Amino acid sequence: MRPQLISILVANLLVASPLAFAEDGDLQWSGSVTAGARYVDDKVDDPSKLNEYRELGSGGTGIFSVSGHVEKPGNYELPLGLPFPELLAVAGGMRGGRKLKAVIPGGSSCPVVPAEKMMTLTMDFDTVKAAGSGLGTCATIVMDETTCMVKTLRRLARFYHAESCGQCTPCREGTGWLHRVLTRIIDGNGTKADIDMLVDVANKIEGHTICALGDAAAWPVQSFIKHFRHEFEYMVEHKGRSIVDDLESQAA
Repeated sequence: MRPQLISILVANLLVASPLAFAEDGDLQWSGSVTAGARYVDDKVDDPSKLNEYRELGSGGTGIFSVSGHVEKPGNYELPLGLPFPELLAVAGGMRGGRKLKAVIPGGSSCPVVPAEKMMTLTMDFDTVKAAGSGLGTCATIVMDETTCMVKTLRRLARFYHAESCGQCTPCREGTGWLHRVLTRIIDGNGTKADIDMLVDVANKIEGHTICALGDAAAWPVQSFIKHFRHEFEYMVEHKGRSIVDDLESQAA
């Protein structure tokens, strides 16, 4: 098997595994998952329900690996076309009753979708693609209002930097740049020009590599900054302080 393909499979295995978020917004493993749970109700057992969802653009069922800030993270077999609010309910809803902030619908390489948009989507390939993301491996990462998007993106960038096989120059050099620049911003040494440079580097990686790992590294950067640029600007202006931490301090 080619090294590039192995990297993509490893990436998919990672995002399909039970994940949680540490208090600082970083991803960490969670041991509170009952994997392989099959969600059985009329949506799965009634053929007419499956046909109803099939009309929305995708047929059959998918294994949704729901992780992040939910009460019951796990693997659930559900019909494609299920509304995202129903998937969230199957996973027990938001952990601690917090507000939904954003979702990565199909694994860490897929573009992030803000909560307002995500709550209107059905979980099928066509709908999620039309919303600017992808259903990918159905590995759905849920983030609540306490998530620092800058730190979360740095965690993803670190993974793709480590996974790059080094064969293609844009990926070998670009993933390192993404990780280092994000680290510089978090360390309080970033500038607003760094935010534009992150997008520029991601754009130069996307579509310029032999395998899809380059695209996988670029899409999170592009989408996180597109939808949550204000968090990156805030961290630059406040020398590494997260807007999430400051908002929680004010609320306290």
